[in-house]
Amino acid sequence: MQNRASLQKMLTQAGLSDHESAVYLAMLELGSTTILKLARQSGVKRTTIYHVIESLKAKGLVSMEERGFKQFPVAENPSRLERMLDEQKNALKSFFPELEALYSLRGNDSIIRYHSGVEAMRSAYDELLRDLRGGDEYCVIGDPERWSHFDKSYFKTFIEKRLRIDLKAKVILVASETAEAYKKTEKNYREEVRILPAGTTIDANMAIAPRKIVIHPLTHPVTTIVIETAAVVQMQKNLFKVIWDSLPS
Repeated sequence: MQNRASLQKMLTQAGLSDHESAVYLAMLELGSTTILKLARQSGVKRTTIYHVIESLKAKGLVSMEERGFKQFPVAENPSRLERMLDEQKNALKSFFPELEALYSLRGNDSIIRYHSGVEAMRSAYDELLRDLRGGDEYCVIGDPERWSHFDKSYFKTFIEKRLRIDLKAKVILVASETAEAYKKTEKNYREEVRILPAGTTIDANMAIAPRKIVIHPLTHPVTTIVIETAAVVQMQKNLFKVIWDSLPS
């Protein structure tokens, strides 16, 4: 027969608290007994025993035996534990659809964050750079004349840092003299540039990385949106490709 500590541990693993396990095991050992003897055998304080007995009664593991004008707690057959575990298992099964739905949401790593101010915008782009790895596809669509007005020196530094990472960069720009200049020097920036038809306007800059999107509207006040929802990132990649393939190289 296993020692008392092992039996108590098994009862705890079956779903009983430490006190419930100790008291129930003591009841099995003593049979119908007094609170005082039960406290001594279980090691649980006498003042706590009463609450534990009520808890075990609610679980169907303890009943009260009357002798004369007194009642004595007595343990029910351990087979009740098996029925209790079956009930818990069936109850858990009924929640499986909801639990699996929560797991699916977790798997999507769905995160959308909104930031305000120029410093927050810089932080979002710095974080984007840290996540990029050599060989990653990196796509940008925007208006170079307008986005540079937000923080020209920062974006100059950003591009320099980006060049240190060997990316497969594709850039779609609103038609302008600045865009034409980018197109002429695209090899220097290790990127492919395509230009939207004249007259097309875009009011936000969007950078698409393998696992996230950074968007900042080209209007004031300065706000930045970071999206890390896999389905949305993939959708934007697909839309970018459609636009890219429609433009002359």
